[in-house]
Amino acid sequence: MLFRSAYKGKALYPYDRDIGPGDVYGHGLDKHSAVVLEAPPPNPPWVTYQASDGGILLADANGTTLYMFDQARRAGRGMQRPQDWKPVTAKDGDKPIGNWGIVESNGARQWTHKGLLVFTSVHDKYPGDLHGVRNTDAMWRTIMRSGEVMDGTGF
Repeated sequence: MLFRSAYKGKALYPYDRDIGPGDVYGHGLDKHSAVVLEAPPPNPPWVTYQASDGGILLADANGTTLYMFDQARRAGRGMQRPQDWKPVTAKDGDKPIGNWGIVESNGARQWTHKGLLVFTSVHDKYPGDLHGVRNTDAMWRTIMRSGEVMDGTGF
């Protein structure tokens, strides 16, 4: 039996001319794409991983699910009220790291992830809760460990 590795559900194949580190001579041939795996960018030390119904997600030190707010995405029916969300603020000594940044927002230093403001939902009471996720509103998106968008959040 021949075993092949897979990435995102697609089989991986070696290319015989790729013999050294970083070689990608087969990229683009017959519609094949090179897959380059590297370690994920680091997270701030207060970020934790929590299991949820949608997979492993990023949470704060208390286990509360983290959400990015993307106002450029289409809003759904029944937008949640601003008081449903709590900004994730940075402490004085905190510094940007990996995909995480810090901006001044409403007089406070607020964390961003990939340039989007980060919040928690006041309705999430237990680690892994997803009360901020609604498939009719793609503006609020969970931050998944995999880097993918959780099913039902976004288009």
